[in-house]
Amino acid sequence: MKKICLLLSLVCFVGYGEMTSNAEENEKARSSQSASGAANVQTPIRRCATPTLPKEHKEIIQEELRLYERFYRSSDVNAMVGSTIIRVYFHVIRNGRLGNVSRKMIRQQIAALNKAYAPSRIRFILSRLDYTSNAKWFDGCFDPYYEDQMKKKLRRGGASILNIYTCQPTNPFIGWATFPYQYELNPVNDGVVIHHATLPGGSLPPLNLGATATHEVGHWLGLYHTFEGGCAAVNDGVDDTPAEDKASTSCIQQVDSCPLPGLDNIFNYMNYVEDACMTQFSKGQRSRIKSSWDLYRAGK
Repeated sequence: MKKICLLLSLVCFVGYGEMTSNAEENEKARSSQSASGAANVQTPIRRCATPTLPKEHKEIIQEELRLYERFYRSSDVNAMVGSTIIRVYFHVIRNGRLGNVSRKMIRQQIAALNKAYAPSRIRFILSRLDYTSNAKWFDGCFDPYYEDQMKKKLRRGGASILNIYTCQPTNPFIGWATFPYQYELNPVNDGVVIHHATLPGGSLPPLNLGATATHEVGHWLGLYHTFEGGCAAVNDGVDDTPAEDKASTSCIQQVDSCPLPGLDNIFNYMNYVEDACMTQFSKGQRSRIKSSWDLYRAGK
């Protein structure tokens, strides 16, 4: 592991600076949208507010992961023995009765995560559940100011603890997450935020089967959108997810939007289709999850 750090220490420093700049720009955009008074989610179209990292930074991460897989482990996740246990701290933000999701819905959400990540040999365990009544956090969680307040007060654990927050983000976003390599820059910000109505049994069909959390946890574990980069050969950095020109919003008809080989990933959790269509991570994505966990979160 020291070999990787020594090889990339200088370039990582530069890359992290670029990422910080990108995060600041993203926060300005989010503040502007929050201030515009946009209504809460009205239409059931998946929108993820997880920011796209700069190209240069993604290249650094790709190299770190490549070196790790080359020198420290097999790239075949199916060859791994045993399961990775991820403890979940679940924070429910509510405004009176609004957002007051039941314990049953939370248990169903954990079950949905376990089903989706079982092929990746990951198991989620609910270790903590708390309810907070705060109207400003509930309605303003997309605003960096209130999000920061919320997380500073509620977040617990280190890089290996998954903190999930439910609230009511402003339209059109229903969730966002931090990437594993961002933890060292801002530990307090680490975690996943989702719209409360996307939990199983929530009031936002067809996005109410729990796949929004699965999607955002995918980011938290190091995955990008399958349509990231459009038809470029690199796209999401995973070899077995074909390039896509743009996000898929329907799984009714198979699409091939790019001249590169392979059909669009319309059933992939890291796309934008409705929950019932989201059924799979690719083998390459499962390998990426394992490497990202080992490098950036395990034991931290």
